[in-house]
Amino acid sequence: MRWTVCGGIRWDGPVSFVRMHDEQVDVGPDVLRGLLQSQFPQWAHLPVVRVPSSGTDNTIYRLGDELVVRLPLIEWAVRQVELEHEWLPKLAALVPIALPIPVAMGEPGHGYPWCWSVYRWIEGQNPDLERVEDVHALALDLAAFVRSLRAVDLEGLPRSSRGVPLRVVDEAIRGAIGQVRGQFDAEVLMGPGRMRSPPPSGISLGFPCTGI
Repeated sequence: MRWTVCGGIRWDGPVSFVRMHDEQVDVGPDVLRGLLQSQFPQWAHLPVVRVPSSGTDNTIYRLGDELVVRLPLIEWAVRQVELEHEWLPKLAALVPIALPIPVAMGEPGHGYPWCWSVYRWIEGQNPDLERVEDVHALALDLAAFVRSLRAVDLEGLPRSSRGVPLRVVDEAIRGAIGQVRGQFDAEVLMGPGRMRSPPPSGISLGFPCTGI
């Protein structure tokens, strides 16, 4: 069985199709079919099935058996589309796992305002300790993937906004912890040294997982 962290993921956790952002642009299957018919008629006949996801940036649809469509829900996620088309093919040759390679970039239309993407579907499941037969092997595979990322040296490679020392986002993290103080032990979450981590070595990348 293939365990995957990106691309075509079968999500087994809590999922909801409710609105997550005040300025969210919802994309129903009829809109997607209209986009396909006008821009990629070779795929317009394929079944369209929404993919449950815990992500908050994209709506995801399975397109037939071999493709998946990701459409940004919110404007801040739109920049990911061009970045993924530029960098995922380059990174795919440098890491030991399959990455969701983009095969087409769609344009705005049928009331949808932004560019969107079609990718190769990667069949697999989220790692789950109850289903993983060899946790040790999975850990080694994950370590090999992380090591390969840290070894990447491509000119102009974009840095993820999340790849910063905790002290850089100290104020934002403390504010978020304060909002859930009644649900979690805030003192444990803000324990000694948690916000004073050393800066990371190597590079930090953002990857298009489901909904990211």
